[in-house]
Amino acid sequence: MGFQILNKEGEALTMNALDKEAAEFWKQEVKPKDYAKPYPIEHFENEMDYYYQSNWFDKIGWLIHNPETNNQCSWTNVKRDMILVFVHQYLDSTSSEEFAKVLDWVRSDKLKPYLDLIDHWASKGYEPKSIAE
Repeated sequence: MGFQILNKEGEALTMNALDKEAAEFWKQEVKPKDYAKPYPIEHFENEMDYYYQSNWFDKIGWLIHNPETNNQCSWTNVKRDMILVFVHQYLDSTSSEEFAKVLDWVRSDKLKPYLDLIDHWASKGYEPKSIAE
């Protein structure tokens, strides 16, 4: 995946530094062989749900590398794309009555930690950058 996150001086941050920040932000342990995830295994009723949970690299990094919105990479577009990709998965199978519930669910638990991490990085002056491979 080709992406970088630049600090406010325009310098690329290392994936290790970003992973450490994400883990600290989510109050999780830094794991040397896995990128940080927002919730510990104890958060889930089923151990497999923990393993299916996306880490920041696969969730945020993928959207930086593959901007859906106007092919422009910005935190606003990354957040918009994250919500659109998630909601799109449910549009065909969700009735109009259930749509409001899906939006509440998106805001509450599933995407909120990732959106909060993006806001945290944006507040530090970090900028996403897609890299052509």
